[in-house]
Amino acid sequence: MNSQLLLMGEINFLKKSEFNGETIHKLQFLQEDETKGISIIEVKLQPTQDITNLARGTKVQVPITISAMDRNVFYKQRGKIVIK
Repeated sequence: MNSQLLLMGEINFLKKSEFNGETIHKLQFLQEDETKGISIIEVKLQPTQDITNLARGTKVQVPITISAMDRNVFYKQRGKIVIK
């Protein structure tokens, strides 16, 4: 079985960090829920992703994979980002 997950939304922040000498970029999205309030979804981008067109307020569609460890959920880009 092959599942294809898409995260669609408006970018709230483009986060840049460094790990083991490698620059990592992540997109952050806000998720609102009437019972849970506001939470942040952070998607780690592939190292080859061109970030020049990705900015706050840009509406995108991101193919993702989801993994979990120690009660934390991790989102990772797995394909081409489509700008809406």
